[in-house]
Amino acid sequence: MVFYLTYRQVEANYLTVYYHQRPVNNIQGFHLVCRYCYCMKYLRIVLPLFLGTLIYSLLSFSAGPKGFWPFSQLEVEYTRINQNLETLQNINGSLEARLANLTSDSDTISVYAHELGYIHEGEKLIKLAGFTGGIDRTLYSGSALESRIPQYVPEWICKITGILFGLLSFFVMDLFKRKYTHDNKKRRC
Repeated sequence: MVFYLTYRQVEANYLTVYYHQRPVNNIQGFHLVCRYCYCMKYLRIVLPLFLGTLIYSLLSFSAGPKGFWPFSQLEVEYTRINQNLETLQNINGSLEARLANLTSDSDTISVYAHELGYIHEGEKLIKLAGFTGGIDRTLYSGSALESRIPQYVPEWICKITGILFGLLSFFVMDLFKRKYTHDNKKRRC
């Protein structure tokens, strides 16, 4: 916006001015652009929009559903599940070795059969009271692992926070504008 004001009008309003030509004297009119009025109208709207969008973006990128914080939780969960998978594979290997011994090795089969009370013809078995056999019957098949859902800030909270911060910055700028205008009125009187 371009204003044509006299030097005294500019001096009375305490405006920051940009001169296209230097005035010859105080009374001569000159062409000026009021930077404060021109920029503040747009700054009052653009700055709160920018700050609200900035807060929304930072909150969304850091703690939103696809942010860095939930991603780090997923990485921790991934390592925990992989460690459990390795443990299950080790247990599976030992159980498969036991199964192979029980199905193919005749000595192992006869030991387990004697423990259960089976004997060959002509063979005699002595059972001792209160004595259990030396066979390990506890088989551990691993533990079931429940995956944890990562915690995050919902998208609607990110959006509301950005909007509220934008409105707050708008009202703070309006408050400073009123204070600045009020201080200028006091100086003129």
